[in-house]
Amino acid sequence: MWAPRPLADIGLSHPPLFKPGTHWSYSNTNYVLLGLIVEAVTNDRLGNELVKRIIHPIGLHDTTFATGRQVAAPAAHGYYQGKDITALSGSYAWAAGAIVSTASDLDRFYRALLTGKVVPAAQLKAMESA
Repeated sequence: MWAPRPLADIGLSHPPLFKPGTHWSYSNTNYVLLGLIVEAVTNDRLGNELVKRIIHPIGLHDTTFATGRQVAAPAAHGYYQGKDITALSGSYAWAAGAIVSTASDLDRFYRALLTGKVVPAAQLKAMESA
């Protein structure tokens, strides 16, 4: 199992791909760092904050922040190169991808997000225009 700080250390051990502000590229490391920032600001675990701020308020009944050794059922299965990897621990991704959900909860999440129940209108507009 992985912990967030060693994940951040691995990501930060690589040189930057480009100068800040000159290009964009997806980075798991950025999400791990964001999760660590959430924990530092709230003085709480990221999983607890996700439950408090998103999972419970919008009624996601089958969604978890799965960083343990097994994925709790029910969950949509994940596949990589044709192999079912659902049983892998999400700890390797942590804030970059350890959320496990079902199709109905994903539908509920996106409905809440796109109707302004997750982030304020100005943030939603910025997300939609980026």
